[in-house]
Amino acid sequence: MRELHLRDWPFGAVGRRLLLEALLLDKQPKEGWTKGALESRADVSAGGLDEVLAGALELRLIEQRGGRWYRPHELPPIAKPLKALVAASADVPDAQIPPLPRRPYRRRTQG
Repeated sequence: MRELHLRDWPFGAVGRRLLLEALLLDKQPKEGWTKGALESRADVSAGGLDEVLAGALELRLIEQRGGRWYRPHELPPIAKPLKALVAASADVPDAQIPPLPRRPYRRRTQG
């Protein structure tokens, strides 16, 4: 599992952000995507996108035809704000998220 960077935070996972970039911003291959091509684009190992692809399928951001994955002819209403968020995230630094500052712990004394 890769470390979540600031750019990935709105999506909850690096692979989810990268898949959404492919589905919403990239040019779709003429013959559609293979699952392996989507996994490579999302920088995950084989099977690493199964849950994310299942969600994209349920949201109708992608459809499967003949063993290939395609962008639907008509995207659902959720696609427009997701596309805007994905595009805006490109301007966010690809930086580590610093940990929250911690206050020093002081034990209370009973008096």
